[in-house]
Amino acid sequence: MGERATKIYSFFLCAFTGFLVGFGFAYTSNLLEGERDNAIVFTVATVAISVVAFVFGIFLHIIVHEAGHLVMGLLSGYSFVAFGVFDQLFVKQNGKIIRKKMSIVGAGGSCHLSPPDMVNGKFPHILYFFGGVLANILFSAIFFLLFFLFAQNAELLARGFLVVAGVGVYFFLLNLAPHKIDIPSDGWFIFHLGKEKNALSRRALWARLRVQAFSAQGLRSRDIPAEYFLWTEGQDLSDPLIFAAAAIKYECFIDSQKIAEARECLNELFEKTENMPGSYKHAIGAEVLFCEIISECRPAEIERVYTDSLQEYLKASNDRPETQRTLYAYELLVSKNAEKAKEHLEKFRAVLATESEEIKSSGEEIIDLIHKKT
Repeated sequence: MGERATKIYSFFLCAFTGFLVGFGFAYTSNLLEGERDNAIVFTVATVAISVVAFVFGIFLHIIVHEAGHLVMGLLSGYSFVAFGVFDQLFVKQNGKIIRKKMSIVGAGGSCHLSPPDMVNGKFPHILYFFGGVLANILFSAIFFLLFFLFAQNAELLARGFLVVAGVGVYFFLLNLAPHKIDIPSDGWFIFHLGKEKNALSRRALWARLRVQAFSAQGLRSRDIPAEYFLWTEGQDLSDPLIFAAAAIKYECFIDSQKIAEARECLNELFEKTENMPGSYKHAIGAEVLFCEIISECRPAEIERVYTDSLQEYLKASNDRPETQRTLYAYELLVSKNAEKAKEHLEKFRAVLATESEEIKSSGEEIIDLIHKKT
């Protein structure tokens, strides 16, 4: 499903969900005999409970969606890495579950699991990705049942239940649709990832999921086995999944403080971001900015890279250690603002406070690298 088709599908999906809820409201009205005592008060109450139920429904279905991935992933042989909803992230480190602040730009929730080994170029993925939409439709069914149980005796409450169910139906149908615009939908993974023509995308996803597990366990980027990213050389980096796997190579270079190699790798990646989602483009752009600052630090180049949209991205990803070390380098070496630089250094170390000793050590080495430029 292409971008235009997906937008049209989303529009009709909103209309369908609205029709479903409206039909349910009409159904409850028909159950009553005669007119209501105060139609205006009832209408206002319906609007109020619908708004509350809508917000509650979004929160609920985000949580159950990610929980569905978690349950089905574990049943498929995956191992737990992290689970997050809204700004809370629970990560397994050194055998313990610790709580952090989630800093994934634009994400309402996340479920990171480490997949089992690949066998003949494949790994179990269908149940894992189907788990989210399955949880949404199951909870929608529960709230539809509650709607019918309360429709005659507690109409307002029943309407609230119906709205929550409608949100779940929307989540189910939207995520089940196989599209690949920003990041692939659950439906794309379910229906397309297993195809032979997507073998490289499948390998890339597996590699990225494994590397996320390594990071959570404290393994430094420079120690990630080359087999996870070297295969991407010469591949089509316009595929977001392969692109993400190729970026592992840059992470290894920057953690090893091989700045020249890191910049060369970045240039290759940045050339491929023209038609990529903004999140990819800005994430790579932030690294281009950082490498420029700690290498040649050319004012014209920094001004070219440090666009308004990149600044907005850095604000939105304020809780990421990469963001804080980039802003620290910028304030210290470009703006020469010692006070702001100190603020970003403190935030950087605060973000690292919950990380493993290996990751903290990596962060301090980056700070030393920045200081060498002063």
